[in-house]
Amino acid sequence: MNRLVVVAIIVTGCSEQGSSNPPPVDSPPPVDTKPPVDMPPPPDSPPPGVACTQKDNPVLLPFTCHVIWSQCTDNGTYDLTCNIQNVGGNVFSLCDCTLNGVKGEQFISTTVCMSTTFEEVEAVANEKCMWMIH
Repeated sequence: MNRLVVVAIIVTGCSEQGSSNPPPVDSPPPVDTKPPVDMPPPPDSPPPGVACTQKDNPVLLPFTCHVIWSQCTDNGTYDLTCNIQNVGGNVFSLCDCTLNGVKGEQFISTTVCMSTTFEEVEAVANEKCMWMIH
């Protein structure tokens, strides 16, 4: 008597569509770009430059104006001194920029000693003295 052995191979087809199989192990997890609702927004970054905590209001004397920025993050003391000149009826200020006692840039201005806000003086000092203080 002969025995007959039958081996059956069943082949099925698969497609990715509708597959419930997890992604391969080496693929990166999906990235959710939205922050969680309960997460606070990131803090504002400080403006570039040097922050000074002590800002003396401009001192106006008959022929001069003087402003000092101190206790700065770079340990510097910034000093703007302007001497008012009158040459032939033309009034202007001759200003010296000093950092840590060392005289730097010098400029002429017709408005700096007449500025009405500290921000105006600071803007002129940053532009003319080539500083980045705030």
